[in-house]
Amino acid sequence: MKYSVSADDIINLFGVQGIVFFPREEPGDASDKSPSIHFLHEVGLPHDDVFLSRIDATDPGQDSVLLGETLTRQQRPYPPAAEKWLVLGYFLDSILALDPANGQVYAFPEGTNRHLLMHRNVESLVHALCALQNFQLARESVEDKDAFAEEMRSKIERFDDNPFADPISEWNIIYEEIIEGTW
Repeated sequence: MKYSVSADDIINLFGVQGIVFFPREEPGDASDKSPSIHFLHEVGLPHDDVFLSRIDATDPGQDSVLLGETLTRQQRPYPPAAEKWLVLGYFLDSILALDPANGQVYAFPEGTNRHLLMHRNVESLVHALCALQNFQLARESVEDKDAFAEEMRSKIERFDDNPFADPISEWNIIYEEIIEGTW
């Protein structure tokens, strides 16, 4: 399948240590049919200081893959429907989880009792993380950093408008910090 981002793109931007592939499930597993699960198998997730993948290659059993177990251990509330959602990783101050039923990625910000739709699917999440990494790698060589930041935001929004839809989303916080010069 053709995606907007490839494993090679992630490796070029984040390095060989900056990509995490998810293992394939047993044949016949219902999640095997999910486009987001296929994406995680074929393309993977970036892994760096901004987005920490849930999987630690040295200790893959450290965290539960299920959101309900993870948030219960942290004594944080979550909607009952999210109990079986899959933890993808940690994006700044939020846990990101995949709803396998519809492929959408939700953020569970620390310090709040709410969650928000962050990306329409895992491909959108990776696309946005790659756009942010590209910005970080190239910003010193760009004269107009504000215009370059706006270009990054536009690239993300053209692919998926969800990342900036909620004012408290991590993407809005990052963008504001970039414009203020604190990022």
